[in-house]
Amino acid sequence: MNPQPISNNVLKVPANQAVMIEGEKPDSLKLLLQGRVEVYISPACTQPGPSDPDGTARSGYRLFDLERDIFVGVGELFAGGQSLMTYTAASDCCFCPYPAQNAHDVEKLIKEHREHGSRVIDSITCLVLEAYRTFESALAYCRTIDGIYRSLCAYYVSLCDAYGSTAVPGHVSETGRSAAALLAEKGITIPAAFSRQFIETAETAGQAIMPEISGLCDKIRYYRQLDGISPNIRNLFFAADAYVTGKHAAEASQCLAEIAEILRRVFGQLEDTMGLLYGTEGKDAYDAFMKAAFEMKEMGLDHAPALDAASYIYEKLKEISSHIASVYKHDTGIDFDYFDHIHSDRMAALSSHVTDESDQGSISVSPDDILSLPEELQNSAAKILEYAEIPEDKATYFLMNLTAFRNLKDKTSADESARAVRKAVSDMFFDIYAAVFRKALRTKDDSRLIRMFLSYGYMDEKLLDISQTMAIYRLAGMNHASDSTVDVYFMPGWLTEIYNMTRDPSVDSFGNDYADTFRELKKMGRLTENDKAAYMNNREDRLDFEISNMVKTNHKLVQGRISQYFPILHRDAAPYDPCRSFVSPSLVCEKLNRILEIDFSLFHRELNYLNAEKGIEKELVMRKVMPDIILMPVYGTRSMMWQEISGRVRSSPGRFILPVFTDENLDEMFVRLAGNFRWELCRTMMGTAWNDITQSSLTSEYADYIQFYRKNRDLTEEAKDKVKALIAKHHNRLREIFTSEYEIWINNESNGNPRLNRVARSIFIKHCPFSRPIRERLEKQPIYKDLLHQFNIQRARKAKELENRYKAYIRAHGSLDPVLQENLDFYRLL
Repeated sequence: MNPQPISNNVLKVPANQAVMIEGEKPDSLKLLLQGRVEVYISPACTQPGPSDPDGTARSGYRLFDLERDIFVGVGELFAGGQSLMTYTAASDCCFCPYPAQNAHDVEKLIKEHREHGSRVIDSITCLVLEAYRTFESALAYCRTIDGIYRSLCAYYVSLCDAYGSTAVPGHVSETGRSAAALLAEKGITIPAAFSRQFIETAETAGQAIMPEISGLCDKIRYYRQLDGISPNIRNLFFAADAYVTGKHAAEASQCLAEIAEILRRVFGQLEDTMGLLYGTEGKDAYDAFMKAAFEMKEMGLDHAPALDAASYIYEKLKEISSHIASVYKHDTGIDFDYFDHIHSDRMAALSSHVTDESDQGSISVSPDDILSLPEELQNSAAKILEYAEIPEDKATYFLMNLTAFRNLKDKTSADESARAVRKAVSDMFFDIYAAVFRKALRTKDDSRLIRMFLSYGYMDEKLLDISQTMAIYRLAGMNHASDSTVDVYFMPGWLTEIYNMTRDPSVDSFGNDYADTFRELKKMGRLTENDKAAYMNNREDRLDFEISNMVKTNHKLVQGRISQYFPILHRDAAPYDPCRSFVSPSLVCEKLNRILEIDFSLFHRELNYLNAEKGIEKELVMRKVMPDIILMPVYGTRSMMWQEISGRVRSSPGRFILPVFTDENLDEMFVRLAGNFRWELCRTMMGTAWNDITQSSLTSEYADYIQFYRKNRDLTEEAKDKVKALIAKHHNRLREIFTSEYEIWINNESNGNPRLNRVARSIFIKHCPFSRPIRERLEKQPIYKDLLHQFNIQRARKAKELENRYKAYIRAHGSLDPVLQENLDFYRLL
């Protein structure tokens, strides 16, 4: 739900709705008239941004609340134009919005409404003091947890030295050595047995957990003094001169920005320390103590000193998570269902007695070997079928064929009997999948088994090793939040978007979308125009269309083994280590950002922009439209660029489909996707003129280059032979030919390693330009110098033309519309 204006000058925001999102550019000042607002901030490196309003609530930390008579967004307008924090309505709120996009607009507002001068300063001062108060308490807590971690590390290395156990190399041991040395300098003895008092009181906290902030302390003292001055005096002073007030607000906003930055660092450090206590890589303190306990037991020693430390970490993490949830309303993301299970398994294994002393030490057992299936995963297939509520005869038939598949010696065999078994299971699988999804959506079921089935393709524990099953079990319990670079969907999340009608169904394998299907049915006489509204708004039919077409088709294509296709994960078609092969949303963002650092305009397209309120009737602007990324629940080798736009709206996002598990090179996979997208988007935007050389475009110029390469005098004979071989290799498919050279452009040419001929290079520089830092580096090479010089002249000319064109808008409104400013920056800065 979006904020709703309830009168000409009052804006209503319902509870739990974001008022302003960290990273976005505010377009107004919002004076809080009624209600309560919560302020959140994200830890370092996880800023959610404007396209992910739920991301902050998920990954952010609540700092404090704001009450009435506070301007939301004023500090941001003075501190760089981007929101420093996220403001969320804790109750139904009413705001009075004032249009403002920069500090100049705020000063103008103060001149017109002098009573707001003091209110602007009071608002920023309140934010500064509240943020600093939270910083002090968060820093103290972070130092406490850091001290506990370092004391545990010191105890760990002391334990290994005392009992002859092998210390695990890595951060735990390195930190332990330095912390132990520090304790020795202070004359503090590390106890031989685990001591909670020692762990929590030893002075081992890192000295560099936060940089020197004495200058900031002086500023805080000033704002505390200012806050103590009589409101009447403040009102008179800040109403006197808008420039003075603006200057003061700018300095206070800069102070707020400094506090926001160190808050992010503190919370980032806290998360890092928690990850060192218990993480996902097996290199954490908990894992180190558990390995020590198993090793000590194997040597016939009392393992209690190590086990007590591991159990302490287990309990302490629950305490920390509870504290963070209570104080900061933040979910640490620790999967305690999985943690409880493995901790219980390991405790049970360590408490078991060795009956034959001669066997002691004969078999090496590690904590990673101690795995058992949770009860909810036992007989998974039968439970999923029961959950789907499919008829008993169909369930029996499915289980019969699933059992037959389990018993196949060669599950990828091409003989007829094996193919028949795989086909029988595959034919029923998506009916089961749809039934499970519908029930989960209806009942809001988020149980672990259902998540494993819908998001990861797991269905039967008997088809996988227990380590594979438990790895997927762990993944299903994690919070896979990512930044706001791009929307990444697991399959149930994507199907929910389709069902809720926030996304239109994808095209089928013939390129027909849901609306095209209606037109076909209408031609056949099965539907009339009167049925259109009901057809287009039928949620169940939309969902069926998506599963029957996009999901079913791409599940097979993305797996990459058409002749051996089987829809359920099994040992011969599953990652050896699911955690390592997992394509996480954060990994997707990382790979896409790597390409965008090279090809910055990859997802930009030229669109018409209108804004009647500002007198903008029609302007062509470059807008960035990131694609939707859909993770297919399968272990696969391929990715699909399924759509370059959604439906027929040119401003809609494309759709990329990737396997949720893969051992392929993701960098190469994304570059191929980007090349395919570049080509198809240009074809769509150009329409029938996509290969018309009289209209300059990527596809028209590249098609002309490939079609007439033999007559091109700019190509040497050697270059012509290479083009001929390239055409033959890709069977004259233009998109594939282009993508193969695009890969060279991204991987080689961007590093100054020329591999393309001069004609292809000129096309790529013109239509797929490198980012400014790369261009500046390549200009030093003669082979790129002239082409880049010509490119820079054209962009400078375009930027100058836009500047002159936009002067009228600036004169009329005092500032440039954000969309037009973004377009100008595209040509001037990127």
